[in-house]
Amino acid sequence: MTRVGVLSRTAAIVLCLLGCNVWKAVTKTLQDDNALKEVTLKVHLSDASTHQPLGGATIELFANHTPVTTETSAADGNAYLRFPYRLGTLLVVTATRQGYVPNSAPWRPTRLPVFSSLSLELLPERAATLMVYEDLIHINSGSQGSRGQSWVQFQRRALSLPPNSSYSNLTALLTVANNPSHIQHFPYLQGLGGNGTGTSTGTGADWDQT
Repeated sequence: MTRVGVLSRTAAIVLCLLGCNVWKAVTKTLQDDNALKEVTLKVHLSDASTHQPLGGATIELFANHTPVTTETSAADGNAYLRFPYRLGTLLVVTATRQGYVPNSAPWRPTRLPVFSSLSLELLPERAATLMVYEDLIHINSGSQGSRGQSWVQFQRRALSLPPNSSYSNLTALLTVANNPSHIQHFPYLQGLGGNGTGTSTGTGADWDQT
C-alpha cells in the first residue's frame, strides 16, 4: 500500500470517528432536552400602583390548562416554584390576590435553566357602579351619567344567580387599562375567544357576591 493510500485511509477513519462522536453528542443533547428535569422558578409579586411587594398572593403554574404546582408569596413578594420541566413546553404563571386583578405571563425558555425568575405586578381592583335593567346589566367605572367613563354591559339572561341570592348581593368592580403600559398587568390570553354576549369599552370587568 502506498503512503498516499495509508494517509487517505487514516484520514477517513479520523473523519468517521469525529462524525460518530459528533452524532453521539447531538443525540445526547436531544435526549437531555426531551428529558424531564427539576427547575426552580422564582416569581416576585408587587403592587402595580405602589410597586411594593405583595405577600399572601397565590401563584399557580399551568401546562395546557392543567395545574402543575401552587405556592403563596411571602412578605417580600417572592415565591419559589419547583417542578419537573421538559424543554419546549409552554407554561403559564398566574397570580391572584384578594382586592387585585389577576395577572399571568407565559414562560417557555429556549434553553433548559437550572434557575429562572420573573416579576408580575397586580393592579388594585376599582369599585364600579352596577345598573340592572330588565334586559341588560351595565357596569360603569364612574358615576352613572358621567362622560368619558369606561363601561361594560351584557344581557341580563347571561348572569345566573346562585340559589338564595339576589341582585342586591352583587358588588361591581371594573379595572381599566388607562394607558398601553397597563396592558401587561392583565392576564395573558391563550387564544380563548369570547362568547359574544357582551359589549365593552374597558377591560378587567368583574363582580363579587357579598
